[in-house]
Amino acid sequence: MAAVLWAMFSGRMTHNSGIESVTPIHWRFKPAMFGSAKRFDEVNADLEWFTLEVKPRRGVSAGGWAMTSEAKDICMAYLKASQQYALTGLEPDEQGLVNPDGSPYRMPADGIRSRTSTGKMSRYPRRQIEAAIEIDGDNLHAFHHAAQAYLDGDPCPGSFQWAFDGWEAIRTGRGPNSGNTAAQRRALMARDQASVMLDLAKRSGAPGFVIPTTYRESPAGRLYAEGTLNLQRCVSEVRRAALRGCFDVDIANCHWSLLAQMAERLGEPSPHILRYLANKKATRAEIASAGGVSIEDAKFLLLAIIYGATLARNPKENQLAIEKRLGAEATELLRELPLVKDLYRDVRRVGKEVLIDYAARTQKAGVMVNDAGREIGIRSNGREKLAHILQGAESNALQSMMTALSGRVAVMQHDGLTVHGEPNLSALEDRIKADTGYVLTLESEQL
Repeated sequence: MAAVLWAMFSGRMTHNSGIESVTPIHWRFKPAMFGSAKRFDEVNADLEWFTLEVKPRRGVSAGGWAMTSEAKDICMAYLKASQQYALTGLEPDEQGLVNPDGSPYRMPADGIRSRTSTGKMSRYPRRQIEAAIEIDGDNLHAFHHAAQAYLDGDPCPGSFQWAFDGWEAIRTGRGPNSGNTAAQRRALMARDQASVMLDLAKRSGAPGFVIPTTYRESPAGRLYAEGTLNLQRCVSEVRRAALRGCFDVDIANCHWSLLAQMAERLGEPSPHILRYLANKKATRAEIASAGGVSIEDAKFLLLAIIYGATLARNPKENQLAIEKRLGAEATELLRELPLVKDLYRDVRRVGKEVLIDYAARTQKAGVMVNDAGREIGIRSNGREKLAHILQGAESNALQSMMTALSGRVAVMQHDGLTVHGEPNLSALEDRIKADTGYVLTLESEQL
């Protein structure tokens, strides 16, 4: 139950109902952890930590649970203690971490699990990433002070003007995700995550500031950090403070670039996708201006489109909750924007041809295999299959980068990685092309 509480508090996943205060607890998890779903309910009835807010629907959604006031009090008491450690620099009395079953945690040497989330052998070579991530604890400690200063309305301390500028951009931005409340919420999240990450590093038992992190390969081939609190899940400000001096390396417009090249390979025209790739900043700016939203919201919309989300008025058809993110008024405006309509039509048409191609190239009946060799059921919906294809190609590109940068990778991101030392982007792009056949553009930024 403590593991469930920690997961809800530190890395909550929003239920697909869209209710932010609700977290999904899947029925398969209950017997795996408690022996039976009934046992979970019995223990929860005694502790009164969680309440069922959204009933489960088989094949549609897991049950949606919310934390009670008693559970929130427990979490806030922990957070208060971890913040004291962060503010004072004191060490916690208790060292060591535990697994969800209560057994002592033993940090593995390899950061990538040997088996995927579905139990298959992982295709990633061994020992490319260490499980022990060394962070700049002193800088993260100072960042915690800076986040608190922003919340208190005090001047920016030290060298964290970049964080203040980011929060101010949210405060003065446009759209439903901007304004003073949104900026305060973001700074508060950054402060709290910084204090918990510092506490985690101090309790890890390793010398210095070390955060244990292991990754598991997803069904599509991506690497996801295990657990509910890690640098992959933290807001970017915390990662930047913790890994000061490292370099973020991202694949520019990865999925759009991959889809355009897959279309070209099939001789399928994609003029609107190519126009967007040639004019990324202008396209995002036009969407932001037309919808009265931020550039980040425009990026979200573009990513949602390629993942199969629609701008339909029926919320059930709006797969990635565009309206929830952008607001009803902005969604209505963007629904009629020619640029958005054209991109959506290109994705729908080209995506269909790409799926036909991959289905024809798969020898095994009943499944479709992506570039990473990972399968998805042929009867899955088109949105899921296209995401599977794109993520497989993306993961191959990342694997190529990991191999070239072996021993230098600090943290894996979903569409990039963070490395020690400045990377040679041109050499990495050549390596990706040689290994995968795709021409991708890399971008880097020093943290």
